[in-house]
Amino acid sequence: MKAYNLSDQHYLKIAEKANLPYYRDFVKVFEGFFNQLSSREQKMLEEKLQLTGKKFNEGKFVQIACETVVCGHFANLYPKDFQYEHRSSITHKRDVDCHFTDGKYTYNVEVKCPGIETYSEKANEMPKIELKGRFDEKGRNLVNFIEHALHDTLEKEEVGWNYSVQKRLDNTLKTFLQDAHNKFPIVELTDQLNVLVVCCDNEYDMSRWYDYLYQSQGLFTDDSFADPKTYDRVDLLVLTNLFNRHYSFSEKIIDTNSWALNDAFNLAFINPDKVSSYKMSIVKKFLQTFSHYTLYFDHYREELAEVDISPASVFPILHFIPELKKILSNELDKEVNFFPRWSQPISDSV
Repeated sequence: MKAYNLSDQHYLKIAEKANLPYYRDFVKVFEGFFNQLSSREQKMLEEKLQLTGKKFNEGKFVQIACETVVCGHFANLYPKDFQYEHRSSITHKRDVDCHFTDGKYTYNVEVKCPGIETYSEKANEMPKIELKGRFDEKGRNLVNFIEHALHDTLEKEEVGWNYSVQKRLDNTLKTFLQDAHNKFPIVELTDQLNVLVVCCDNEYDMSRWYDYLYQSQGLFTDDSFADPKTYDRVDLLVLTNLFNRHYSFSEKIIDTNSWALNDAFNLAFINPDKVSSYKMSIVKKFLQTFSHYTLYFDHYREELAEVDISPASVFPILHFIPELKKILSNELDKEVNFFPRWSQPISDSV
C-alpha cells in the first residue's frame, strides 16, 4: 500500500505505530478491494477512509470502515461481477454501497451505522433504564410514574448514583430501512435480492436493534409503528457487530480480524412483508456468501417458543450468545469470543 500522510488521531496511524493486526488486516483488505476499482472510485474510497487530508473524523471513519469490510468481502468473492457505489434506482438517483451478480442472481447491498455519539463514553457513564417495545399514552404515563418514583427513592435514600432512560433508536432503524428502500430498484425481480446491513455495537446493543424489529410495534411485526410499504424493497436485514469491532478499537482486546466480515457476529432476518416462498432460493444463496449464525439462532428461537415466558424469551440474543459460544468452543476446542473486550488504551502503553 502506498504511503499516506495520516492524522495522528487516525485509527490506522495509531494501529500502524503500535504494530497491531488492525493495521495489517486493513492493508490486506484495502489492497485487494482498491485494485478492483476505477481511478475515480479509488479516489472516492481514499477520501471516505480519510487517507488523504489532515483532519480525522472518527464517526465517519467507523461508518466507512464497516462499509469497506462488507464491500471488500463481496468484491473479493465476485471480482468480475462487482460494482462499487452502484446506481440501482434511476428515479431517486442514489447509489447503493455495492452490487454484484452470481450466475442468474443479482444483489444490492446497503450498509448503515448509527452515529458514534450514541455510544460515546459520556453517554454511557451512568446506569440506564431500558424499555422494551413501544408504548401507547397509558404505557408512557406508567413509565414516567416509575421513573419519578425511582428518582424520589434514590434521592430519599441518598444513593450516590444517577440514571437515565435508554434512548430508543427504532426511529433510526426506520430511517435506515426507508433510506435503503429508496436506493433499491423499484422494479421487483424474483432473481434480485436487496440487503440492508446494520452495524451494531456490543451484544446488548445488538439485542436492542433486534427488539426494534420484533418487540411490540417492531418494524418486522404485524403491528409495525411505521408503514411497511415505505421499506418493503428491503428483502433481508443483517445485524452485525462490525461497529463494535472498529469503534474505539485501540481500547479493546480483539481476538479476530476486524476487517473480515466472516469473523464478525452476523444474524440475518427476512422482511416478512416482502419475501415469500418464491424468493427463498435467492435468500439461501446469499446466506452462503458469508459466515453467520442465523440457523443456530432460528433453532434457538423455535425452542424458546415451546416454553413459557422466561428471561431468554425476553432477551433471546443475550441468552443465545453464551449458548452458541459453548457449542462452538466445544466444536473448535478453543474459546470463541465474538465481541471485543475493553482493555487499557494503547496510548497508555506505547
